[in-house]
Amino acid sequence: MSAHLPFSRLRIDADDLRPLVPIVQLNKVENGSATPIFCVHSIEGVGIPLMTLAEKLQVPVYCFQCTEETPLDSVKAIANCYIQRMKKIQPKGPYRILGYSYGATIAFNIATQLQAQELPETVEHLILLDGSHKYTRTYRNAYRIAYGFAAGDLSSDPRFESELLCAFAIRFASDTDYRALRNELMRQPSWEDRVQCVQDKVMSGGMFSNISTIVFAVNSLRQKFIIADRYIPEQKFQGDVVLIRAKHGAAIVEGIGSDYGLHEVLTIVLLSISHSLT
Repeated sequence: MSAHLPFSRLRIDADDLRPLVPIVQLNKVENGSATPIFCVHSIEGVGIPLMTLAEKLQVPVYCFQCTEETPLDSVKAIANCYIQRMKKIQPKGPYRILGYSYGATIAFNIATQLQAQELPETVEHLILLDGSHKYTRTYRNAYRIAYGFAAGDLSSDPRFESELLCAFAIRFASDTDYRALRNELMRQPSWEDRVQCVQDKVMSGGMFSNISTIVFAVNSLRQKFIIADRYIPEQKFQGDVVLIRAKHGAAIVEGIGSDYGLHEVLTIVLLSISHSLT
């Protein structure tokens, strides 16, 4: 199942997984009259995976980052926090919002919150890069295929926790023996004990400068998965969305549909690209 977990294929320095800046500009465009694009990060919570795309655009591009101050109680809480950050840069709409992979779930909620609070026209564009409000459904289905049944509450499931930590370890410690590590993690009595196993292994790989970054990163990853898994949209989006999807990927393979389930909540225009942004 680890192969299904959505860590970015792009290069991310390990210590970047604990961002200090809540919102960053990803390009050097300083056009005061151009409406900026506000991006929501992938599962890692940082803007780096979107930088290559941003550098090709002729408008200012900003990306939210999941700092220690970001509330992870729910998708709605994150979205509300990001709306406040966005309005410090652009106080009034219309807004252009983009969500990449995991970030599509949050971007969708940002857009619907803005429309509920103000007017439908407040959101000029909503662009989803290979993701949707049903983002975690693909990994739920992968879980079912791997184990023969669907998980219950992810917050208390040792199989989910072990798979997540294995995927993290493989990403940052290339010599990881997946099967051996997974078996070791499954024997641990708690999430904290599993984290202890992984942090020691990953630290030995030399990619992280301190253990606290590892602990923050894996706790953040786990919580982001859990809240997205629980997310049910409260409103439909009033307008069209551009979905830019991978030709091949978990969302199509695992059966949520070629529109990633978006027909339930909006009208869409479909384009097809590779999941990688390079």
